[in-house]
Amino acid sequence: MKARVVLLAMLILALGIPAGAGSSQAKHNSVASLSPQAVLDWNANAVSLVLLAQHPREVTPPATRSLFQGEGSLYVSYVQAAVYNAAVAIGGRYEPYGFSLFAPEGASADAAVAQAAHDVLAYYLTPMLTAAQVAMLDGWLTTSLGAIPNGQAKTDGISVGQAAALGVEAIRSNDGRDGPEGNYGTGPIAPGAWVLTPGPFTFAQTPWLGSMHPFVLESAGQFKAKAPPGLSSDKWAKDFNETKAYGRVDSGIRTDDQKRTAYFWNGNVTNQFNRELRDAATQYDMDLVDAAHLLAAGDLAAEDAAMATWHAKYTYLFWRPLTAIRNAGIDGNSKTASDSTWAPLLTHPNHPEWPSAHGSVSGALTQVLAEVLGTKDVNLTIWGGENGSAALTTSRHYDSIGDIRDEVANARVWGGFHYRSATGAGLNLGEKVAHWDLQHAFRRVKGGD
Repeated sequence: MKARVVLLAMLILALGIPAGAGSSQAKHNSVASLSPQAVLDWNANAVSLVLLAQHPREVTPPATRSLFQGEGSLYVSYVQAAVYNAAVAIGGRYEPYGFSLFAPEGASADAAVAQAAHDVLAYYLTPMLTAAQVAMLDGWLTTSLGAIPNGQAKTDGISVGQAAALGVEAIRSNDGRDGPEGNYGTGPIAPGAWVLTPGPFTFAQTPWLGSMHPFVLESAGQFKAKAPPGLSSDKWAKDFNETKAYGRVDSGIRTDDQKRTAYFWNGNVTNQFNRELRDAATQYDMDLVDAAHLLAAGDLAAEDAAMATWHAKYTYLFWRPLTAIRNAGIDGNSKTASDSTWAPLLTHPNHPEWPSAHGSVSGALTQVLAEVLGTKDVNLTIWGGENGSAALTTSRHYDSIGDIRDEVANARVWGGFHYRSATGAGLNLGEKVAHWDLQHAFRRVKGGD
């Protein structure tokens, strides 16, 4: 792998020029008439493989575990970065991400997209896939390229895609992925302090995500999430008591519709958000370049928001509702009361509570949608889960970005995951990250069509 990255850096120097230089102007190759299907299909392929991948880390061999959602979205983001660069190398319209590539006149955008996505997936995921799954990935490429007539356009498109993949692998080498685990959540219970909660894993979930080098942000700690409320405050008591009442597994206050909402937003984030982006690209009749732009901006900004959130989580190390409610007697607040039998509707993930990760990535994704579409009034159908399942088996329609954000915030409280203030802090953080990212990357070039 390291040798390939070195070759990649050499290839970029040979074929590419610094991002933002002359090749980022409007291209001579017109792709306005091209269907976005290659971009949409390969995004779906990437998500499918990420959901199948099995990681050996933190699990005693020969056992493995599925990728956590933040990890899965990271790998899809690598793919979308390469697909985006391949698309804009041929079609122009937007600034490339990180580096520019030369695309010969007439190069096939479909071939470039397929090859870029395939190569990034093969590079990162092959160690986590079975031989049959690797063969499936190769088969997807064969099918995609087989639908394109042989000739110079196809050959050139494949070369552009290969270079785009190598470029992303080079600029993301040593970015902190799979970094040190640290020792978190194993101390004695103390007021406000996060500890591991009962579940399938006995280790802190991906603390290294908060120390990674982001895709666009200068650092994961560039934007500071608001701190949790003091345990003696009325705000803490209000947050505590709302989650205690509405988030418990057998709540007598939570309505059936509120319960369904909590389950809806428990769908796998990597799958849910990428389907949301694909559906938006289709709904708004985007071509290949615009679809690649939306998916890259959405995935990379949301993953930057996740990194910012993990940085905050492992800075504040704030306790989850299960720990707080069962041990309220130590928080020093007369307006909170412990309940040793309290359990959440949905099992807590093993990372600290503050701020809400789902709130943050939702804030980022919806901010990208609002800025790319040019409106907060949308017409989107989103797919989600039912009865606690992560599979996407039901859908809801939304008319505005605000409706989506409000429902995500409610869902995290009604599911017993978070406190109300943590969802607001997450949404605000994600919105700030995405807005900053879009001011510094994925911008339309002067003279772009």
